[in-house]
Amino acid sequence: MTVTAYTSGNFAIESVQIVVKQVKGDYSETLVDRLIDPGMANMTSATSQVAIINLDTQTAKKVFDKPITVQVKVNTTAGTGTYQCGIVPLFCYFSAHTPKTWTPSSIVMHLHGALDHAFPIFRNEDNENLLDHSGIGI
Repeated sequence: MTVTAYTSGNFAIESVQIVVKQVKGDYSETLVDRLIDPGMANMTSATSQVAIINLDTQTAKKVFDKPITVQVKVNTTAGTGTYQCGIVPLFCYFSAHTPKTWTPSSIVMHLHGALDHAFPIFRNEDNENLLDHSGIGI
């Protein structure tokens, strides 16, 4: 978040919401819906802040060859002035006059073609997943 023209009030990123949905015919199923507090202080001048968000979830779902969407919502409070807020594709942790380590923004997923092979860790035998257990003995 960058405040370019400050007049009054508090500017901050209050929260970041990550929503992962899967389209299933006429409706969408929400797989992940997390609200993250980035812990940012209020900005009361023309300045910038970067919030580093890390979400780790172990939601195991069979995706039924339907698309999955990942939505990142940035919820802000704004005083009086001009500000910009968004996702930075590449940023560094240090000021302009020092050597830098650059960090890319990314979404990393661990995906498998099917969950059937993950016996017994991720196996979920509810009606929605309908996994084929034939030939497997305990």
